[in-house]
Amino acid sequence: MENTLWNTSQQTSGATAQFKFEFLNKITNNFSEDHVIGDGAYGVVYKGVMDNGQEIAVKKLKNRHLDHDSEKQFHNECINLMRVQHQNIVRLVGYCDETRRQCVEHGGKFVFAEENERALCFEYLQGGSLDKYVSEEPCRLDWDMCYKIIKGVSEGLNHLHNGCKESILHLDLKPANILLDNNMIPKIGDFGLSRLFSTTETCTTATPLGTIGYTPPEYVNKQEISPKYDVFSLGVVIIHIMAGRKHYYDHVDTPSKINELVLKNWEKRLQGTMWSHASQEVMTCIEIALRCVNSDRQKRPTISKIVEDLNRIDIARLSLTYEGTNSQKREALVGVHDNATRFASLEGIDNIVVSDEDGGNENQMHDPMDFLHKSITRDTVSTSIYVTQTIEVDILDDCRRNLRLRMEGNIYTPVTMHNIGNLFHWARSNFSSQWISGTKEKVLNDELFSLESGLQRLMETLPAMYDLIDRAEWRSHKHGVAKLLPNLKDAVYDADDLLDEFRWYMLKVEVEGNGSQSPSMDFFNNVIQGSFTKLVKGLQDRLDNISTHLLNMGLHDVTTRFDKSVRPETSSFPYETRIFGRDMELKYIIEVLCKPKNSSSANPKRQKGNSAVDVSTSTSASNQASTEPSTTNLTVLPIVGIGGVGKTTLAQHICSNAEVNSHFDLIFWICVSDDFDVKRLTKEAIESCPGKQATTENLNSLQKILFNIVSSKKILIVLDDMWDDVLKENGRCWKRFCAPLKNVLQGSMMLVTTRCQKVADKVGTRDHITLEGLKYDIFWNFFKLCVFESGNSNNNDPELERIARSIVRKLEGSPLAAKTLGRILRMNLQAEYWNTILDSELWTLRQDETEILPALRLSYMYLPFHLKRCFALCAMYPKDWKFQKCFLAEIWVAEGFVEPQGDIPLQDISCEYFDELLYRSFFQEVFGEYVIHDLLHDMVQKVSEFDCFILKSRSDFKSIPPNVRHLSVLSSIDIDYSTLLSLRRFTKLRTLHCDKPLANQKTPANLIAGWCSQLLRLRVIIFSSTHELPSSIGNLKHLRYLQISSACPFKSLPTELCSLYNLQVVCLQKCKLESLPTNFSKLICLQRFESHGFGCVSVLRRFQKEEFYYEVHVDVVNDEQGLGFRLIKNINQLGELVIHNIVGPVRKEHAVEAQLHNKKYLEKLTLKWSLLKNPEDNAIEVLQFLQPPACLKFLLLSGYQGVSLPSWFQPLNCPSLMSPSFISSNGLKSSSLPRITDLIIDWCRNLSSLEHIIHPAYISTLKKMTIKNCKKLVSVPAERFGGLCCLEELEVQGCPNIYCQGLVAPSLKRLVLGSKEIDLSRNSTCGNLADYVDCCSLTYFFLSCNHLTSIQLQKWNLRALEELHISVCQFLTSIIGHSGQVNRGTGCVRAFPFLTSLTIDWCNNLSTIDDLLAEEYLPAIKRIHVKYCYKLASLPGERFGSFSSLKELEITGCNRLSWRRGFVLPSSLQILSLDNSGDISAWVPSCLENLASLVTLIIRECQHITFIPGNLWSTNLTSLVNLIIWHCEDIVSIGGENAISEIKNVLIDGCQKLEELEQPVKRGSYASNSYRAHGEEENVSS
Repeated sequence: MENTLWNTSQQTSGATAQFKFEFLNKITNNFSEDHVIGDGAYGVVYKGVMDNGQEIAVKKLKNRHLDHDSEKQFHNECINLMRVQHQNIVRLVGYCDETRRQCVEHGGKFVFAEENERALCFEYLQGGSLDKYVSEEPCRLDWDMCYKIIKGVSEGLNHLHNGCKESILHLDLKPANILLDNNMIPKIGDFGLSRLFSTTETCTTATPLGTIGYTPPEYVNKQEISPKYDVFSLGVVIIHIMAGRKHYYDHVDTPSKINELVLKNWEKRLQGTMWSHASQEVMTCIEIALRCVNSDRQKRPTISKIVEDLNRIDIARLSLTYEGTNSQKREALVGVHDNATRFASLEGIDNIVVSDEDGGNENQMHDPMDFLHKSITRDTVSTSIYVTQTIEVDILDDCRRNLRLRMEGNIYTPVTMHNIGNLFHWARSNFSSQWISGTKEKVLNDELFSLESGLQRLMETLPAMYDLIDRAEWRSHKHGVAKLLPNLKDAVYDADDLLDEFRWYMLKVEVEGNGSQSPSMDFFNNVIQGSFTKLVKGLQDRLDNISTHLLNMGLHDVTTRFDKSVRPETSSFPYETRIFGRDMELKYIIEVLCKPKNSSSANPKRQKGNSAVDVSTSTSASNQASTEPSTTNLTVLPIVGIGGVGKTTLAQHICSNAEVNSHFDLIFWICVSDDFDVKRLTKEAIESCPGKQATTENLNSLQKILFNIVSSKKILIVLDDMWDDVLKENGRCWKRFCAPLKNVLQGSMMLVTTRCQKVADKVGTRDHITLEGLKYDIFWNFFKLCVFESGNSNNNDPELERIARSIVRKLEGSPLAAKTLGRILRMNLQAEYWNTILDSELWTLRQDETEILPALRLSYMYLPFHLKRCFALCAMYPKDWKFQKCFLAEIWVAEGFVEPQGDIPLQDISCEYFDELLYRSFFQEVFGEYVIHDLLHDMVQKVSEFDCFILKSRSDFKSIPPNVRHLSVLSSIDIDYSTLLSLRRFTKLRTLHCDKPLANQKTPANLIAGWCSQLLRLRVIIFSSTHELPSSIGNLKHLRYLQISSACPFKSLPTELCSLYNLQVVCLQKCKLESLPTNFSKLICLQRFESHGFGCVSVLRRFQKEEFYYEVHVDVVNDEQGLGFRLIKNINQLGELVIHNIVGPVRKEHAVEAQLHNKKYLEKLTLKWSLLKNPEDNAIEVLQFLQPPACLKFLLLSGYQGVSLPSWFQPLNCPSLMSPSFISSNGLKSSSLPRITDLIIDWCRNLSSLEHIIHPAYISTLKKMTIKNCKKLVSVPAERFGGLCCLEELEVQGCPNIYCQGLVAPSLKRLVLGSKEIDLSRNSTCGNLADYVDCCSLTYFFLSCNHLTSIQLQKWNLRALEELHISVCQFLTSIIGHSGQVNRGTGCVRAFPFLTSLTIDWCNNLSTIDDLLAEEYLPAIKRIHVKYCYKLASLPGERFGSFSSLKELEITGCNRLSWRRGFVLPSSLQILSLDNSGDISAWVPSCLENLASLVTLIIRECQHITFIPGNLWSTNLTSLVNLIIWHCEDIVSIGGENAISEIKNVLIDGCQKLEELEQPVKRGSYASNSYRAHGEEENVSS
């Protein structure tokens, strides 16, 4: 065969390969449209799959005229990509540059012409482009991911500018050219416009470059390019990530506004402590971005400076200070105590005997894999030496190493060749330097090399073996494959366990340190002397042998498609002459199909705007183009249900219905199955029409034929058995299929049958119909026909009928299950046989390939492999088991089923797995818990029959599969404990869930110890109860999850537990522990620990560095023994502590026992006293002994009843304290706060003056202060506020007695006076603080004050104000201005020169705001909202036209308004909402005639408006996207349905006189039934 590469040696050497065009044509299926993954100005990108399975992206350059210089563009991108190798730049795999000669027809003659074929081949990046995560709003990824992308792109650009011999300018950096791999690592691509740049000077170019919006001003105006060109583009990209496109373009000229919006948004998303840690990072990134987009090129930073600034963030995240060294040593005795001579006697010794301290007998091992876990005796020559460890001392006195390991994310760390290499490098250096030399060293090194090579090969093999398992499951209906599949799984699981063993050793070396003797001995005894090399080779040979057999059966070319023998093709002709129990569904669907339709009511129920086929006609507005196909007249109705429930049968009976046949011009039936190939389906649609043939292979030609067939016809299309591959390529396949259907007649329908809820939601334009099982009576009649072949019970054997009724109840109303059991029962009409079937599980009965369990198995087979593994585990639980989402998510993580995705926590990914299974109907929600349908449970037990088992009775014991991996023991089982002990022979168990209580007197003491000594591969243990946790639990190196659900007698945990470095979850909720092991900090993967009244969760904390700490919650109510305080003592990595329900007299010795002052990492402390008062409370005394360490930054006291704070609350003792909070501390009267930045005081009812709290010497450091519900607070010293030179945020609420001369705070930026909750019954007061406000830096002001009667604008000096919100001022009657000027001693200034947003709402007595709504007061106003001011009599409507920047105007709930003076609107307006706002009919429609920029129009409850002319929509409101007309009872006409047909989102309802439309009219984003007419239109994208 001809080589696919010109030079194969280049490929193996790592150089860029040169591909033949023929080869690229093959791997992209002739550059098929189905393979398109991107389309740009210079070329189309296709996905290609090479022969070895490697996926690449092939960018085929478009053939253009020579003057377009495509050759130069090709050479640019190819050569520049060859120059760079960097993890943040897309890797060039190869290229193609061929000139082909071919004979073509030209001018009526055949001539030979040359055609250039050029292509670039890149690594295929599964994450797609950044463009799909960037939108009008801020990026929806979490902050860590956003930062990772920002940093990666910056480093990639830095490499282009500074890391190459000659600088490369990209010149087209934008989100579409930033690609993401499956770990979300960003890579810069598309170097078509790039050029070499050997100098930092500026040059000019006449060549068009870049993309509008990402090009800097100097290029736009002068065509100048320099490295600062790319820096500008980078800044735009960062702002789009952090703020969204809309906020960037809205505020491009006001960087401070972008900065504020970004900080506000991310503070909201990263609530509380997370924000306090991430705020500096967010601030740094947005400041970098804003410098990058500076219009002055000279003021932009260089890319190297940007990376330097970002590196400072990383240093702050990652740096850990190592103070001192550990003085404790681990003592290991090996015959002698001297390190120099410890292994001297190994020279010439071939036999090493290792003691088995557990007393285990080698003869008890039943599996070679047990060598992984036990010390082994080897007899080879003559001499022996015992290697044993006698002393176990914690070498980690402090936690710094373990903090670093937690920070590096060991829970996510897989075994990789790099990690294995590090482990063996450590082993060689340790053994060579300490123990062995000479000839023995060479023998040992050879052994290590052989073992390392074997492990690396095993690791390389495993991914292919998992893929082979997946392919084998698709052919498991073949006998030979079904026989080998369990063997393959078993071998793969063995290999996985072996590699996981090495992971434990890697963690042990990291935890205990390279200098420690313990890991060296363990590795030498158990690995080097444990025949690991032979074990690895044996496993490899076993995998090779099984895979060879399977590949010889044809699995190498298996496509993941359903075999026709398993999934026969369906047609529109019913197999059943009669349909049972579907009369209601049949009648409803026929009514929907056949009733007359008007375009406004074609979809009376829900129509989803996000469906792939939108019912509306797309329109462009404000540079926006819809990507939805325009299929206005085609309604899509999905029918959803599990396999075998009768979806296809129902659809067949619909197609054969006479009324349906007469109603439609054409009826198409297409069996889709799991291959949604647009070309195939289009062909089938064409050929289903009489006399039509689809002879061409060209999709465009096929779609033209179909378009002509269906145009101006009323059609019904049935797409039977659709799976979720219809959603591939982000739904583009579905859109391509629907493209020719846009010209069908109104009333055309599409029926889709599917098992997948996700498919129904995405493609449906109506509420889907869900088919459940048949009701019992109907199902019984159907079952009788299946079993007795006659529905007449009189002729049946009564005994058989009784048994049959019992069987029916197990079938969940499934018609296909009834047919399956009917066939099986008819084989033998004897009661004994039928009773056997009754007592059997459905999954154990042999079934044909098209019967119920094989049919349901299709749903399982279609799952992605990772979801298959997760769902298969559920087979170890009985039917009707109530699953908890979080529980399963943790178990799946512990089992190793969850694939890492960047920095996203595995628990979150696992929860997404669960949601996906729920979406696919594998789980059903019942009152907040989840169950599996009985038939699906039977199916999953079948697919897991060799891996999972449930012990229900004594007789089940003999049926346990020998290689079972997951086992549950039900509480109801009647079995003796000696038999339970024999479970230890199933040594491959990974999961043991025993609900049978093991803490009673009958339980032998050695039961759990025996299990822990033999079941060495356990990853998950769940017990109901147990006497104790034995020391042998330390053998379970793979253990990740340990749960005991009931109270147990033990009070402590064995020290050996701390050697379980993989342990992630320990849940002992009802166990009253008194202490934790001293080595608890060694559990570096621990994510959650719970015991009675005590909870510990691993949290990634960020402040100035990124570290893993524990967040601990202690509930001390009724804790007379102080166990919670005692447990705190051993949590060294304590980062946050919350103590709940401190009530009654707490013994001071318990508080002392917590030793909080020694917690070196404690940053946040919350102490919550019970709200139940106790006369014996000793709050002050307890707090005195809970003195935190000097590193504490955040303190919250809730319910504290003390009058003052303890003596340690002084600056010297709390030097790091930044933010104290006092909530419901009613007794507190005085204190002396240290130097702080944030202060919260809430419900401190006895506090009378802030002078009693804030230390005068430290008042200047305060930046943020919140004071709420302090009823007695009177004194807020105004002169002191002037001294608060750093105060930036102030919130005061519920303090009615505050009195001061004026609020003067020159540094204040954000001011909230009163409650932001809209509660008219609340007495929202802030004293007289609002009377006189002089805050020259204030940008945000919220005011809600009940006692306020008027606002005199001349008393406010707020010249920097940008947003003003006046709310719930119930007695406010007027806002008084003074000709737009504010008097100051030195002259006059404009009132609010920078105010862009004004909101006034719920001011019931306000009668006028005319003074405020003046152009001289509001020269920059963009947004005006006036809502629910019921006595507001007038607005200066004639002035609105003078607000040239106004974009949003909303008038709501002001029904007394008079508009006699006029209503004129500016042309800049984009959103107009008029809702119950007086009689405005005199100015409608004239006020709408100049609004070419208007995107959203809402008119609600506006009486007296009678008509809007039809031509207005198309001639004046040309940008309109969203229209709501709701309950306007007098409106008669809006121009008819055609007048508004181009508006994308429409809601018209409750307009009684508007007879030209059938209401409700719901279209686009307003179509959902869940859409509320009030308050949601603002969320519709414009």
